[in-house]
Amino acid sequence: MFSRLLVAIICAAAIGIGLLALRQQRLEMMHEMTRLHSEMDVIRRDIWEKQVKIAEKTDPQSLKEASARANLVLEPATPSPTSATENNMRVVSGE
Repeated sequence: MFSRLLVAIICAAAIGIGLLALRQQRLEMMHEMTRLHSEMDVIRRDIWEKQVKIAEKTDPQSLKEASARANLVLEPATPSPTSATENNMRVVSGE
């Protein structure tokens, strides 16, 4: 009788220790996740600030002024919508 009680107490203690270890792991993982989310937020804010600075410095008027100062002749990177539709127009006969 004493041995069964001792075994039950030891098993209960082992289960309790195992549960505490799992709880501690979960807490550590939640802490790590929170830290990484905070770090991601800082990086995201930094990217947004840099995007705003780039947008401020690349408005069309300042780009024209900078290209004029550097004596650059710039061509559009994409064709204008009117020339694209003219090139794609097909003559369809009414037959």
